[in-house]
Amino acid sequence: MCGISGIFNGSEKQILEFKSLSYLLDHRGPDSKGDFIDLDNKILLCHNRLAIQDLSNHGNQPMTSSNNRWIISFNGEIYNHKKLRKKLESCIWKGNSDTETLIEYISQYGIKNALENVEGMFAFAIWDKVEKKLILARDRFGEKPIYYSLINNVLIFASELKVISKFSHFNKNININSFIHFMNYSYTPKELSIYNDCYKLKSGTYLEFIYQNNSLIKKNDKYFDINKSFKTNYNNQLENQNDILQNLDILMNSSVKKMLISDVPVATMLSSGVDSSLVSYYAQKNSLHQINSFTLGFEDRENEVYDETKLSSNIAEYLGTKHYHEKISENSLVKNISLLTDIYSEPFADSSQIPSLILANLVSKHNKVVLTGDGADEIFGGYNRYFYAYKYFPILIKIPFYLRNILTKLISSNYKMAQYIFKFMNILMLKPKNTNYENFLLKFLIILKSNNIEEYFLNLKTNNYKNNFIFKDLNNIKYNFFDQSINDINNMMLDDQKNYLQGDILHKVDIATMSNSLESRLPFLDAELYEYAIKIPDKYKINSNQNKIILRKLLSTKFPDNLINKSKIGFSVPIGRLMNTSLNKWCEELLNTKNDFLNEIIDYNKLNLIWKKHKDGIFVNSHILWNIFVFKDWYLRTK
Repeated sequence: MCGISGIFNGSEKQILEFKSLSYLLDHRGPDSKGDFIDLDNKILLCHNRLAIQDLSNHGNQPMTSSNNRWIISFNGEIYNHKKLRKKLESCIWKGNSDTETLIEYISQYGIKNALENVEGMFAFAIWDKVEKKLILARDRFGEKPIYYSLINNVLIFASELKVISKFSHFNKNININSFIHFMNYSYTPKELSIYNDCYKLKSGTYLEFIYQNNSLIKKNDKYFDINKSFKTNYNNQLENQNDILQNLDILMNSSVKKMLISDVPVATMLSSGVDSSLVSYYAQKNSLHQINSFTLGFEDRENEVYDETKLSSNIAEYLGTKHYHEKISENSLVKNISLLTDIYSEPFADSSQIPSLILANLVSKHNKVVLTGDGADEIFGGYNRYFYAYKYFPILIKIPFYLRNILTKLISSNYKMAQYIFKFMNILMLKPKNTNYENFLLKFLIILKSNNIEEYFLNLKTNNYKNNFIFKDLNNIKYNFFDQSINDINNMMLDDQKNYLQGDILHKVDIATMSNSLESRLPFLDAELYEYAIKIPDKYKINSNQNKIILRKLLSTKFPDNLINKSKIGFSVPIGRLMNTSLNKWCEELLNTKNDFLNEIIDYNKLNLIWKKHKDGIFVNSHILWNIFVFKDWYLRTK
């Protein structure tokens, strides 16, 4: 895993300036640094290396192909590169790195063939010295990031936005659509950045740039279409549960085994949940040595609902991993919040980023590579929103809307009323165990307002800014409707795979780990495993009592009942309460600091009213408040 950056068709002055900015990616690649400059062809490729495969100088980049035609700056891992080398028998290898395998495969078979056959996560830039063209490419799911911008016929690109935003010729104008998306979802769109004229390369695609007729020509090509892949596999549903379980076991084992390829030790992030427990099981099973596993907990008793260190330690003991856990305090959370803007480069307000950063830092003290369970929820139906849709929405929709509207107003305006209602729901066991109270309250209110399953899903995914009346004259986001050839639950999962997984989860994981010079790998996003999982019918994923059914059954074949029949706790942060305690001073300062961009958008009188209610203990708007504070902090620090 590394950091890449570069410029094409720039002047010598621009090239040298952009080269000077590559230090901003040193955290992504602290082991070595290199660059390729060709002033005649106006091209620069920079590389910051985190050495994982082939620790020798033979793995350093930018790397040139054996025929001297191609030069690559590569970020990622190719898990099947040893298999691919068998198709390159004529090559005389200099080293053992996957980068060398990739560039030689491209040299012999071409870019599209290579992208269709490699298994891995990546973002790379490759220069063709013969055709004088630059190619940018990204993996199927968007695990590895690459930003790019065209400025007056000059292309710049980098693994992180901070490099591009520091370039003197780049105008840092806010993209209003990205801002609206951020306020709704807590992250910027998967294919846009927070700035105008700066984009994220689409997953499963590659771009070719060539200078012709005094203009930089861009050609876009797709080698993987998630919609097509999903529908193809969805239309080939499996039936026999025993066969599914057996094949899933084989595919999980294969995926984790592939991702153990490394010249440095590989660890796992181990919570008490299904996904990370399975990944840790297969990792230890396929490792010749005891692996390290890691988790986090919270010091104060008020946060016991979020603490999974005891459960994860029991699982680690059973697996035989060397387990590390760290108890974090409220002060530690607050301290890391002050680092978010510098680390994430653009507004990002998923509060689980904070413990993710702390956990990544803990792992990086012992390992350079870590496996995680991310991606399973979107593929195997793990989120509560799928469960709610299956179990509660058919009941809810039968209640007249005017009654639901009255209930919404009662809960929103009366905190004690909300407490009584939720005590009643607990008695009826309608609220999931180990659920953040304020999160569930917000979601419950949103569900009440939904008139159909699509509206339910979209409302539940967003912070629903338009119902807070804080913003002035913003256009509503246009949503894509469900595909009528796919059922509701699978429409939700597909939408999350395309948007939430890439825009939020993968972005969070990449930045949290790479800011600590740590490589993360996600076995659940293995291509073969993914395609098989889509073929598994809903009845083996979700019912009225449980989600991720088939994964839980698989887990039960690996662990005793006393270790696995627990509800996952996860990395939730009680951000609403923190804004009233440890973060209160920070919030008040940001609230009282005006800026030109937000002055045109936010109605501060209404914002102050919502903030007052929040301080009185009514947390129903905690997410939209948190997004505003995160954005204001980012804006003030980067303007």
